[in-house]
Amino acid sequence: MRGFTLVELLLYVALFAIVAGLLVGITTIATRIESREVSSVEVGAQLSFVMQTIDRLIREASAAIVNSDANISDDTLPYGESYPYLVLRMKDSTGNPSDRDPIVIWKDPGTGAVKLQQGTGAGETTNDLTTTRVQSSSNALGFIKYASHPGGDVVQI
Repeated sequence: MRGFTLVELLLYVALFAIVAGLLVGITTIATRIESREVSSVEVGAQLSFVMQTIDRLIREASAAIVNSDANISDDTLPYGESYPYLVLRMKDSTGNPSDRDPIVIWKDPGTGAVKLQQGTGAGETTNDLTTTRVQSSSNALGFIKYASHPGGDVVQI
């Protein structure tokens, strides 16, 4: 039985290094693809949730206001232009502190999260519609109002 020569040993080591490098590369690529897919599913799920929530709230609202400062009485801006705030006046509110009128939806520039604020004063609550795992870009959320008389207003998101 003979031993390995130096050339054979170098050849085996080089072959092992090439195979190990290929396996590491394949594993890295598979992990990257899986991470992208998980991210894509997360973004899709949160986008669907935000759109369904906004759609439901618009259907329940008695009036929709879009503007640049979340003022509930400022509805004089030109229709057909994009604004960062959607203010919804709710028809089921009675003036109690627990009422959800008005509802304001906007994108927080600090965190990138889409926020929903309900009510005023002591009964005011603010919730995130998206998590910190998904952040929208600086101009990713805008609202455009179209008047449709005598029907309800239409809001494009």
